[in-house]
Amino acid sequence: MTMLAYGLLNVDRERLKPFFERVPELFHAHHHSDEQDAVGYEELLYRISRPYSSKTLDMIDEWMGFERREWKSDTEREVLLFLYAIRFPDTLLIESLTKEARCDVQRLSAYLHFTKHTYAIWDKDTRKGLA
Repeated sequence: MTMLAYGLLNVDRERLKPFFERVPELFHAHHHSDEQDAVGYEELLYRISRPYSSKTLDMIDEWMGFERREWKSDTEREVLLFLYAIRFPDTLLIESLTKEARCDVQRLSAYLHFTKHTYAIWDKDTRKGLA
């Protein structure tokens, strides 16, 4: 996980500049394509609010197409507290999560996207764009 945090915090910003200049265009093209449910996505963005709960995570999981979480209640509580505490782009708090909570970075990324309005860095389309 240390390498992940190092990689996220020590990127060549100049090389990424052209990508981030295109993010609004790419975001619009992806989320308003025939394959996406732009209205449903925007509705979910507005439905996610504090206090976060198991239902909040369920809505995000369903939208993202994730399998049902098989977390213990302690793990779920840990992730919910993490969502309140993290101050993106400082991602070092991810390292403090237990292995069970930390092992699904794609899911954590989706939770951050909907709760902190960050770009979901671990979904397939984003990885393809960054490549």
